[in-house]
Parts: sequence; structure tokens; C-alpha cells
Amino acid sequence: MNTTTYLHQMCHDLLSQADINAIGKARGFTTTELSSRAALENYYLSPIGVAQAMAKLTADEVAMLHFLHLRQKAASIDLFERLYPSGRSAGYWTYNQRYQPVFKEVRDRLVRRGVLIMGQDVLGGETKMAQWRFAFPPEFLPYLPSPLKTARLAGPGDVQRDVPRAKLLALLGQSKAPGPTLPSYTLKLKNGRLLTDERPFRAADLIEWQKAAWQTLLPSRPKDKFAKTPSPDVPLLDALTYWLRLLPPDEWIAPDQLDAPLTLFIGYPAKTEDLCHLGWQWGYLARQKGNGRYHYRLADLDPTDESAPAPDAYLTVVNDHTVRVNLHTIPYLALEQLNRIAHFTLTDELCAVPNLIRTGEAISLRSTPLVQWLVQHTPAFADTWQTAQKRWGKQIIHHNLFIACVTDLTLRVQLERGLKSDEFLVLSDEYVAFPPKAINKVKRIVEQAGHVIKYYEA
Repeated sequence: MNTTTYLHQMCHDLLSQADINAIGKARGFTTTELSSRAALENYYLSPIGVAQAMAKLTADEVAMLHFLHLRQKAASIDLFERLYPSGRSAGYWTYNQRYQPVFKEVRDRLVRRGVLIMGQDVLGGETKMAQWRFAFPPEFLPYLPSPLKTARLAGPGDVQRDVPRAKLLALLGQSKAPGPTLPSYTLKLKNGRLLTDERPFRAADLIEWQKAAWQTLLPSRPKDKFAKTPSPDVPLLDALTYWLRLLPPDEWIAPDQLDAPLTLFIGYPAKTEDLCHLGWQWGYLARQKGNGRYHYRLADLDPTDESAPAPDAYLTVVNDHTVRVNLHTIPYLALEQLNRIAHFTLTDELCAVPNLIRTGEAISLRSTPLVQWLVQHTPAFADTWQTAQKRWGKQIIHHNLFIACVTDLTLRVQLERGLKSDEFLVLSDEYVAFPPKAINKVKRIVEQAGHVIKYYEA
């Protein structure tokens, strides 16, 4: 069921008159909003009184609503035992007995405050208690405050920027590849292109690698001998990242301030001091001291185009067609862009020459500082971009592709669903393209749809 269904069910079938009166008082509803159950349903998701109702919640209750928002699905009553512990273990109480006091707290503290929708899913369990479902409306998110107690500290803090840089320098043999071996994030050169595993390198790969490496060093979740199924948790680092992204600029947080919200998210206590320190060691977090202790926030892992150094800080012209790349200083985004348009060679240093086919596939980069610098300083890159722009839409985009005219919208949708994302390209309202290797798939889809392929040679 979706939130709309639960809202209708709650307003028309599940709320008592006492519940409705409590919601009306908490949200400041007038007789207009409370004139009928249909009116309550109509006005419930409006902004009326949401902020004032949120202001009366505890920090832990606010954190729980954040958790429900992050999960984006209705929660059963057992999830709320993290917020309102019943003190009744599964070994000695029935499900109904264990969660009856939890349900009372959820109803009184959240449902009657008008900030949480409740409903019942008859397929959710054998008992009524197991069938309860609770959802946080996305319409209320703009009014949901942060429960974090932060400190305002000026400056970017201390960031271990050498960690991702060391991974790049390992390509040259100038550094030992840091961290545990993660095959999915192995960097290598193949056919003149920098690859992460077998896919083209992206700047985001380094951030994802830092997070994945950090994850492998974390302790595993303690086992609950009474748990019948895994708890619906989010991963520890996803939970930490969620909270740190809520920090405004110049706001930092001490690890102990994350104890309660992290526990609500992951279902067990985390050693936040160790967690944050490890995140700083891996270059994922920034830290600085305030009031005699370290505070943390997400690190600014790579400068944007606007704040990045000029290309002459990391590129050197070798001759008319070759530039040398300084892996010590090149911004990760610039390396990603260069990887899309050039052919790399690697000996004692990384060098790049233009590649016409790749340039034609990345024509959207023509206005970037990197490409503008290459065009101004290397004749071969300038000639390549001039050729690519002349051929754009004529030769490059059609290279080694089949072009098809598909006027039937249903057939077009079937083709898009039946082919992989790298096998289907929309050219216009009537024309699509696909590689020769996909021709058998296309034939099968077209024939099953009752159409016939007509071939034309250019």
C-alpha cells in the first residue's frame, strides 16, 4: 500500500474521535479542517501546523522521522522499539505483548501529533499488531528539523587528501596502492583508456572507493540471538553520510552527538569516535578542533571547475600532439574529462594524445577549461576538436551504428525496454540507433510486436 491509501484508511477507519481531537489540537486545525473525516484527510498533508507540531518532538523522535524518510517505505511497529524500548524481549513475551507499549507511544507521541500516518496491511502479519504500518509523508520533509547539536567552526579543517591521490600515483609506481584490495575499484590502463575495473574512470570512483575501503575496516554488526529476520537497517556509512549532509556550511559535529541518531538508523550502538577518526584517516571526512575536541564534517573531496587550478598547473605540452599529465596535481574531474577524449600512454609518466572517436562521443566537453586549454596549446587537439565539431551529427555519432525509423510509439517503448542502456540511443522523435551486435535482439522484438524490418543502404 502507498501513503495515500494509508492516509484514507487512517482518517476514515482507524482514528477515534479522541485521536482526531488530539491531531486537531497539535496541528492547530480549525473547525473547517475537522468538519468531517473527509475534510481531515484533505487537509492532513497541508503545511498547516506541521512546523509547530515538529517543534514539540524530542531529538530522538525527529531522528526517527528522518529514518522513515530515508527508508521511503512504511514501517512495522517493531522498528519503533529503537525509539520507545519496551523492555520486553522476544524470548518471554508474545509479539502483541512485546509491542503493545511501543504502539501506545507511537500513537500518542507521533500519530496524535499529526506528523505520522498509520494504516494496516492485512498481509503484514497474523495479528493486528503485526499488521500496523506507519509512514512519514514526504510533504512534511521541508518542516523536519535536524536533531543534531553542532558547533560553528570557520575554515575547511584538516583533510587527508593524499589518500585518493596515492591510488592514482600507484599507476606510476610512485606510491603503494593504499587500503585493502577491492577488485571493483582497481585502476589500470587498457587500450589507452584509464579504467576502474573494466569501466571508464570517473572522479566519483575515488570517493566510492574511499567509502568502500572504509567500510571493509568497520566492525560487523553484533548478532541478536532473538532476531528472526534481519532488521531493516541502512548501512552504517550511509547512515553517517546522511547525517553529515544535513550540516550547514561551517557547521561541524562532535562524534558523541551522532550516537543517538546513528543508533536509531542502524539498530545498534556504534563507536562514533572510532568511526569518524577512521573516516578522516581515509580522507572521506574533514576534522578540526573546537572546545578541546575534534569535530567532523564531510570533506570537500575535489574542487569544482570554478575553483580548480588552471590546466597549466597539471598539463605540460611535450610536442604538437602530446601533453604530459601530472598525477600529483590534476583534479579528479579533469582526469575524468581527459580520459573521455584522449588516448593515454604510460611509461615513467602519463601522457595523452587526442582521439577523434572519443572526442566525437564527448563533444559536450568543448566548453570546459580543460578542452579550451588543449585547443589553445596543442595543434593536434585543436585539429581533432575542429574535425569532431564538423562531423557532429553526420559521421561520428553514426559510426558503427544501425539507424532505424520507428514511428510506432508502442514498438519504440518495447525496444527501449528490451535493449540495454548502452544498446539504445534516441536520435529524434522518429529515429533511434543501436550497435550491430544488438540486431538479433531488435529483430526478435520487432517480429514479436507484429512488425517487419525494411532495410535501406545509404
